[in-house]
Amino acid sequence: MREASFRRARLCQLTDQLEEAWLPPSAWAAVADATRSIPDGADVVLAFDGSFNGDTTVLVVASVAERPHVDLVELWEAGGRQVPVVDVEQAIRQACRRWRVLEIAADPFRWARSLQLLDQEGLPILEYPQSPGRMTPATARFYEAVVNGQLTHSGDHRLARPRRERGTAGGCSRCPAGQGAEGLAPADRRRRGRRHGP
Repeated sequence: MREASFRRARLCQLTDQLEEAWLPPSAWAAVADATRSIPDGADVVLAFDGSFNGDTTVLVVASVAERPHVDLVELWEAGGRQVPVVDVEQAIRQACRRWRVLEIAADPFRWARSLQLLDQEGLPILEYPQSPGRMTPATARFYEAVVNGQLTHSGDHRLARPRRERGTAGGCSRCPAGQGAEGLAPADRRRRGRRHGP
């Protein structure tokens, strides 16, 4: 067990989790290019990862180019509340008006109705359920693209924040009240308990 995992699970301490980063140090920063942007009307792909509550929902855009450029379209931090579904749907529609969207890749879990509605409106929805069989090769291709400099991104700091800073918290259910859960709402403590088990 890595030190950060041990500290979270056994000592109820929040960690920066840098030792558990899946990209090599500074690899993401190395492909940041704030001088590039995606012009209106460009061919793009949207990727959507939606949560229900207590986590972050994100919509990103990637140019369809030899060296794609990735940028953040919108990010919603639920903070223990439900994600504003209508706002998310509207942001997807607006992105489709701004760019020539070739597909919208999205996991349908908890978002099936929204995706069906957008599909019926003629938007190019591609359901991409998350599973190890799908996510492992997709993540490997993304990793290779980043470390080999085959893509760029806008440099928006919200794309690189550790997950716990984006609306989830690491920790354990064994933490006595008030220990290891500084600043977390009761809903965050309940979520942490489900995540780590008894």
